[in-house]
Amino acid sequence: MADGESVDARNQRLREARAEYQRASQELAAAVLRPLEGRALKRLWVVAEGALQYVPLSALLPDSMEVAALPSAGVLPALLREQSHSAPLNAVAVFADPVFDAQDARVRQAQAAETSAESLSPNGRGAESSSTERGEDFSSAERAADFGLASFPRLRFSREEAERIAESDRGAHPLIDLDFQASRDAASDPALRNYGIVHFASHALLDEKRPDLSGIVLSLVDEKGHPRNGLLRLDDIYNLRLNARLVVLSACRTALGQQREGEGFIGLARGFFYAGASGVLATLWTVDDRATAVFMGEYYQALLRDRLSPAASLRRAQLRLRKDPRWADPYYWAAFALYGI
Repeated sequence: MADGESVDARNQRLREARAEYQRASQELAAAVLRPLEGRALKRLWVVAEGALQYVPLSALLPDSMEVAALPSAGVLPALLREQSHSAPLNAVAVFADPVFDAQDARVRQAQAAETSAESLSPNGRGAESSSTERGEDFSSAERAADFGLASFPRLRFSREEAERIAESDRGAHPLIDLDFQASRDAASDPALRNYGIVHFASHALLDEKRPDLSGIVLSLVDEKGHPRNGLLRLDDIYNLRLNARLVVLSACRTALGQQREGEGFIGLARGFFYAGASGVLATLWTVDDRATAVFMGEYYQALLRDRLSPAASLRRAQLRLRKDPRWADPYYWAAFALYGI
């Protein structure tokens, strides 16, 4: 609510905004989708340029149609070949709820647990903590300040998101790395090649001028509160060797990047394609923490429990949220876009 705005004025403003959205979306759908009229299509692959790359086409399409984006029409055969060699979809690795700051309660809990272990140890010393990188100080405040942020707030619902994924994948024993284990080292482990789905639920940093500085923010401190390099930068992503059918970037604006003519966005999604993924689920704008956990729960039930394709799972999750009064606004579900196959 704006400063000094009454409840009635706010409600009127929202009604007008919804009406404007309906008008604009109908006009855009008519202009963009006119060539599809009269065609019974199940799936649509889109090669978009310019401003159309920012448009959530899933909000414009008929309910029965699935949609995925491609950087160019020529990459489809290559992606189909990669898909045939990908690890199975029921092998899932999840990185969620990292620790961003030494003031996080989990740091105090880890220190208390270590103190307790030391008091019980015969020689009075507990086990050494895992090694951390000290060559660079990747403190939460400094990394956030680089992007005009005060800090990285904890994403509490990302933990629920990981739990929902695990519930959908009960028979496959997914890798779930939470807290301090949701680290840059873990995300760079060569063993990640064995997973058909790699899921990141965290913050993302987007630098449209220097895409190489973009990245996924993982745990920035260790169990003792010491800073460690927790930023999986675009350069790191290019050097991964994945075998994933799908990478899910459950963070804000992960579909965007530096726009280059004829190449689309140069950013995180492109990096994971280069690393070996044949599909990337990413976001077009800032997403809500709680709604994202609900969305991903629906998505993985369709993908893992009901064995739908990534595109069909996306469409079903979007339609499920659209029917829920809490999440019916396209803001909550239309940001998620599938790239590749």
